[in-house]
Amino acid sequence: MKSRRAMLSALGFGLSGLALAAVASPGAPQARKASPRGGRASHAWRMPQAVVQDQDGREFKFYDDLIKDKLVLISFASVDGEKRFPIVDNLVKVQQMVRDRLGKDLFIYTVTTKPQVDTPAALKAFAAKKGARWQFLTGQAEEIAQIKKTLGVMGSIHGLLWIGNDRSGRWLSKPARLQPLFISESLAFLSTGAQHKQFLKDMRSVKS
Repeated sequence: MKSRRAMLSALGFGLSGLALAAVASPGAPQARKASPRGGRASHAWRMPQAVVQDQDGREFKFYDDLIKDKLVLISFASVDGEKRFPIVDNLVKVQQMVRDRLGKDLFIYTVTTKPQVDTPAALKAFAAKKGARWQFLTGQAEEIAQIKKTLGVMGSIHGLLWIGNDRSGRWLSKPARLQPLFISESLAFLSTGAQHKQFLKDMRSVKS
C-alpha cells in the first residue's frame, strides 16, 4: 500500500494516474454494464427531475443540471446523522486526491436525508466547517424523497455512494466509508476521454 500511494503521489493524484492504478489493481471496481437508451448509454430514464437547492440557495433540476453528461459521485447524509455515521470527512480526503478536477472533470453531491431541518444555510455552515468544496443539496421533502427512492435510500443514514458517468451510462456503488484511495480509483475507472482509452476495459464507453 505504501508503494502504491507513492506512485499515485508521483502522478499528482490526477484521474489519469488513478485510472492506471485502478486497472493495475486486482481489486479494481467492476463497472455495471450500460443500459443503452436512444442510441447512447444513459440512465436518464431512472433519474428524477426533482428540484433541489444547494448550500448557496441556487436551484437546480437534479438530472438536467447536475447529472446529465457528467461524471458524478452522489452521497446521502444529514448534518445530525454525521455525528453517528460520518461520511463527509471521508469524502474530504477524496476531494484532496482529485484536487482541481472537482467541479471540472467530476462532480460530488451530498443529498440531505433530512430536508426538513437541513436548510441551505445549515448545509453551507456544515460544508465550511468540514472544508468540503462540493455541492450539498436540499429541497422540498417530496423532491428529496424522489431522489432517495430512485437510488434505493431508506432512512436518514445511508452507507453507500453512487458513482456514475452519465455520458457512458456506467454506474457502480461503493461503501461510503471505503478507503478514499479506492473511491478515487472508482471515479477514475469510470472516466472517459481520449486520454483514458488505454485504461478502460469497455472501449464502447469512450467517445473520441
